[in-house]
Amino acid sequence: MVSLVQSHVFVRDVNTLFDCAENITINVELHSTFRSNLYFSNSVVNLDQIHGCDANYSGLLLLKVPLDLAQNIKLGETWRVEAEIKPIYGLLNEAGFDAERFYFGQRVIAQARVHKLLQRIEKADLRGRWYNEVYLQTAQLESRPLILALLFGERSLIENQQWSHLKRTGIAHLIAISGLHIGLAYMVGWWIGHILRIVIPTWLWLPVLSAVGMATLYAWLAGFSLPTQRALVMCLIAATALFLGIRLSRWRILWLTLAIVLTLSPMSAVTSSLWLSVGAVIIIFLAIGPNQSRLEKQNPEPRVGKAEKKQSKIYIKKLYTWFRIQLYLSLGLAPISAWLLGGVAWLSILFNAIAIPLVSLFVVPLLLAGILLNPVSESLGFGLFQLSDMGLSLLADLISKTQAYSNLWFQASQMQILGLVLLFALICVRKRWLVFMLCIGGLCVAMVGLENNDTKWRLDVLDVGHGLAVLIESDERTILYDTGAGWDEGSIAQMVVEPVIVQRGTGIDALFISHWDNDHQGGMNYLIARFLPRYVFTPQQDIKTLPCMQGQFWWWQGLQFEIVWPPKTVSRAYNPHSCVMRISDGTHSVLLTGDIDAISEYQLVDAVAQSDVIIVPHHGSSTSSTQVLVDKVDANIAIASTSKQGRWSLPNQIVVDRYRQSGSRWLNTGTDGQVSVRFLSDEVKVMTLRNPQTAAWYRQILRKGVE
Repeated sequence: MVSLVQSHVFVRDVNTLFDCAENITINVELHSTFRSNLYFSNSVVNLDQIHGCDANYSGLLLLKVPLDLAQNIKLGETWRVEAEIKPIYGLLNEAGFDAERFYFGQRVIAQARVHKLLQRIEKADLRGRWYNEVYLQTAQLESRPLILALLFGERSLIENQQWSHLKRTGIAHLIAISGLHIGLAYMVGWWIGHILRIVIPTWLWLPVLSAVGMATLYAWLAGFSLPTQRALVMCLIAATALFLGIRLSRWRILWLTLAIVLTLSPMSAVTSSLWLSVGAVIIIFLAIGPNQSRLEKQNPEPRVGKAEKKQSKIYIKKLYTWFRIQLYLSLGLAPISAWLLGGVAWLSILFNAIAIPLVSLFVVPLLLAGILLNPVSESLGFGLFQLSDMGLSLLADLISKTQAYSNLWFQASQMQILGLVLLFALICVRKRWLVFMLCIGGLCVAMVGLENNDTKWRLDVLDVGHGLAVLIESDERTILYDTGAGWDEGSIAQMVVEPVIVQRGTGIDALFISHWDNDHQGGMNYLIARFLPRYVFTPQQDIKTLPCMQGQFWWWQGLQFEIVWPPKTVSRAYNPHSCVMRISDGTHSVLLTGDIDAISEYQLVDAVAQSDVIIVPHHGSSTSSTQVLVDKVDANIAIASTSKQGRWSLPNQIVVDRYRQSGSRWLNTGTDGQVSVRFLSDEVKVMTLRNPQTAAWYRQILRKGVE
């Protein structure tokens, strides 16, 4: 019932916002620091007021600010801006970042593209001022990005390479403020209250109040993100039960926490972080075993014995429990990590054995003490930040010494993920009937996975926005044609291409770059370093790559590859010099065209044969796809790689009509998401990920029902 009500409210809020107008003046409060991409700096903001509209609405928006304007806005400030309200359009692929699911889980209902900053309405709030002060104070500290991430949950300063190394060593979870950190703050607060109670013995509830206060403070510093909210709710339930004298088992506390979280924020059910957190807590509970009271009943301590011996047994038992928890977490979270991240840091148990005590017992307490003492004495606060920087530098040194070992990260396919689940069950689950049922279920899943074994080869046009990235796969080996765009802080290759390839567990045999525009080669260097393809082909003269030019012909995995354009390599490959490639298995064929223009099409048309599938030239631009080329190729399927409501307004409707009138089935990644074409022995099967009949309802709401 609550979910239905919340869903209705969500739909109402979306309609209310768009009913006001698309171009409006609004007041927004910057809730988190900006993250930049190719054109904009993005951040989730609180919408405080809509000017010129009777609607009384406040909520969350995704603010997109031009790069040159974003530097004027500080965390915690409130600004009046002129903005264009647009639906949230995310990329949809079989793996990689799902923006629509992510923002729906946070109840972000639309995006606002800022045209002009009008006025700063309010200066930064207390959290924003503290962040800005620490940002300036720690400017000379090597670990400033990690300090700001651990104190405020703001990870925008962490470089992609550093975050990748944290992920590969399995300790990225220590830098993202979550239940571990809030629980640690709760314990720190408890001990502070326990010490103060020695001075004020009549204040019996001081430890509990101090613990709740410290946990709440840390959650506030982190901006009350969803993971911190969940952990704080769990702490409040435990504290309330203790205060009221109610005996609750740890399992009841967990289920009650989950019920409250889903009641207050049912949209969070679609986020992976919720179930990752719940899974981690369940694994910890399994590692700890039955309630302590039950253990004591089964194994009572002897009444007579040396106190030292008893105390040593307690310490040994606690140490054993800690290592048991680490083992269970490493094994239990491995399948989840493999599913969400595409692989497993197989030495994470060793890294965590060093990093968890360092961060939880040394770094975080120093940071919390530093932020609390900083308003009293900046020198004392900075001294504590310096000490925490020393600890984080040790962690960074540990990571840097392992960067040369690429085998620290184990790429996992879906079948290998299934094997990890069964391995965890065999080792950790005591109920053998449950293990048996899991094995039976695993066999069923494996059989389903083998249903499509009659696929000879497949082609996938990934949803990369304005750009192109095409995978050709045969017998679990892959060739990549173009990489999508790149920018200073990341690339489509990292967001989309890498997760898809890693999830399949194939790697890259060869990489083709059609031409040298950013939206086609922006991720080239990253993918070359990441997957080490044996061959790289480009039409641009480069001593590090092989030439891609007319007349080349070879076989790969039973497929025939033929280059039909350009006639020669050039010093700088622009659109007309795009590498045009035809792939055939003798029965079915595909033509990949890059961004060739009309003149190039007239020149190469005699060398082109009929093809079943064509990757539409230049994203469906009116400068390409001449009637001559469309008629000569005579494709059954035409696929355009475009951005929904992109700045170039592609595809051109005349081009779309031209293909449809020629008998081609038109598909567009901006509308259809990732497009997959499977070539079977006697037929061609096409699948799109964005299907209106099967898509989650919230996607249509966020995109304003555009499909």
